[in-house]
Amino acid sequence: MANKDQIMENILIAIDGTSGVGKGTLASGLAKKYNLQRLDSGAIYRASAIYLVNKKVDLNQLDTNATVLAQACELLQDLPLEFKDDELGVLQVYLDQENVTAELRLETTAANASLIAKNQEIRKALLERQRKYAEQYSRLVVEGRDMGTVVFPEAKLKIFLDASPEAKAQRRYRELVVRGEHAEMSKILEQLNQRDYQDKNRVVAPLVAAADAICIDTTNLDIEQTLELVSEKVDAYLKEIGQL
Repeated sequence: MANKDQIMENILIAIDGTSGVGKGTLASGLAKKYNLQRLDSGAIYRASAIYLVNKKVDLNQLDTNATVLAQACELLQDLPLEFKDDELGVLQVYLDQENVTAELRLETTAANASLIAKNQEIRKALLERQRKYAEQYSRLVVEGRDMGTVVFPEAKLKIFLDASPEAKAQRRYRELVVRGEHAEMSKILEQLNQRDYQDKNRVVAPLVAAADAICIDTTNLDIEQTLELVSEKVDAYLKEIGQL
């Protein structure tokens, strides 16, 4: 049997889905299992939001002030962002050589990322950055909200994840508790619903499943079950193209 490097030559897996549905955990599992590089679109938007706030850009004026928007786009052209795996293989995000992985998880960061994601010019700037990153690798798993529809529509294997709002809120609540952070179920549910509404209803690149995506409801699935199910889809695709 061919080894994993041979099997996964020139393959692109695009994962999209709603907030808090487990896209990152799934992408991490696939990256480890199939020896893939990983691109986290959500981390790019969150890091971009942090960077702009640190540079004193008023995100609330992006849609109304051309000068502010031009400044933001110029700053993002040279976004000092790096992805590195730690010793346990966990993706770490560095901004200006500082590890901002923990800051990416903050609800304020998520809200700011959703805010900039609504702007067409910001999305154009970050779209090009994501595509340039992908050009460096022949085996890649990407995750976000428009990976299969806008950024990488050519991807042959597209996955769209969703789950009930209550299930997603429960997962987020447990995650925060495990990390020792304060958590309120009602607030988490409200924030997730708000982000999903914004993502689905924005004018530019709204959150939708690609027409050829495999849609999976993870409401009653844990991450191991989700990874197993998606791995079956990956293996089926590889078999179909004669690489398994």
